[in-house]
Amino acid sequence: MQAGQALTAEGSGGAAIDRGLAVLSAISAALASLIIVSMMLLICADIATRNLLSVPIHGVTDYVSYAIVACVYLQLGLTVRHDRLVRASFLSDWLEQRRPGAMLLLQTVFSLAAVAIMALAARYRGRISWAPGGMANTWARRPRCNCRPGRSNWRWPAPAS
Repeated sequence: MQAGQALTAEGSGGAAIDRGLAVLSAISAALASLIIVSMMLLICADIATRNLLSVPIHGVTDYVSYAIVACVYLQLGLTVRHDRLVRASFLSDWLEQRRPGAMLLLQTVFSLAAVAIMALAARYRGRISWAPGGMANTWARRPRCNCRPGRSNWRWPAPAS
């Protein structure tokens, strides 16, 4: 069964829902494209002001980091809709042709492992410190300043408050 096939049943109103989701996916992908253009223009402007005026545009790195995530998720609907997700299936296709039962078992094991990992992530969210030596939340951002080019606004360790 392909994506959206269950929604296109005759007389059930599913075709209208499918068309609506298609329009929503296209609009969100177009918005993601506009965000990519805005990132490009903002990065070019930041480079120009750093080199010409020795003053960076504050917040560019924050905007770009959030915008990249937004672009990925905004374009995900259209990607799934057109079945364009990247897959490396040369080994799984070979195994499925040779031993379909083994492939089913392998898919089941991977699916159960994914469920277990997600359950652990939900259980321990926010409790695990990934920083070396348990130094979580020790990076501090200094207030905005006209720093010299190449100088970071981040300090470590964070000053005691």
